[in-house]
Amino acid sequence: MKKVTLLICMIVAFFATATAYPGLDGFVGKSVFVDKEGFPVSAEQVHQGNMKFAYGFTYGTVPGEDMPVAILTKVGLELPETGIVTLPSYYNIVDPELGTLMCKVVGIDDTGLFGYDANGAIVTALTMPENLLFLTGAAVLNCPNLSSLTLPAAIEYMDVKALNGCTSLTDLTIADSDKPLNILGTQSTFYGTLGAFGASPIVNAYLGKNVIATDSPFKRTADPTLKHVTLAGVGQQISDNMFVDQKLLETAILKEGVGDIGENAFANCVKLTGISIPGTTKSI
Repeated sequence: MKKVTLLICMIVAFFATATAYPGLDGFVGKSVFVDKEGFPVSAEQVHQGNMKFAYGFTYGTVPGEDMPVAILTKVGLELPETGIVTLPSYYNIVDPELGTLMCKVVGIDDTGLFGYDANGAIVTALTMPENLLFLTGAAVLNCPNLSSLTLPAAIEYMDVKALNGCTSLTDLTIADSDKPLNILGTQSTFYGTLGAFGASPIVNAYLGKNVIATDSPFKRTADPTLKHVTLAGVGQQISDNMFVDQKLLETAILKEGVGDIGENAFANCVKLTGISIPGTTKSI
């Protein structure tokens, strides 16, 4: 085992860096590619195509967390033909100094989780890690056939560019939580003024938590597509301009617990014939 450890130390470059991730104050991580068993694979071998890796991670510790955390940066596995992909919520990573670490996957970072090859085109449905706190960068870029996506209750931060290129995404679910989802960053110049969900032709949306953004997250440069939306979650507030100009929106279901409705939240939704307002709504 000692020889194996020495060999790993020789072939793998670990970079310990203090990286600023939303919600992970004090995080110091190491970047590594690992195989299916969690053993490191050298970056040189990965780039030369000599060794297949399972995942790319940045992993480390955060003050106050009861276990190490990991940020998923790349998926190298051969994906199933069904296109139904489940990302790990926990992963054993073999550290050359500390041994095997059970890490909780709390984030997805980098540009293009599935790379720029045909891998991303295989994905039709994607299950996120249950502890996912954030999506940063253009995390799920280049998944043109992804049609449904569920974001877990744990998510609190999402880059406005995270879903760019998901041009077939029609069904979006954000699980119930009283912690809001904050939309971060600025859109890339290529995508112009799109909102966080605007690159996708979303038809059905279930929003189980408050979505906080400077502009409508459903804003599109193409024709609007949203038809049905359900809003739930204790204390959820509907932001100003949230669904403005969604001219195909037919139904908006506001469940008990939804609070204030912002200015122009449903402005110019010409096919929306009525909204049921729960008793928890304080102002419109």
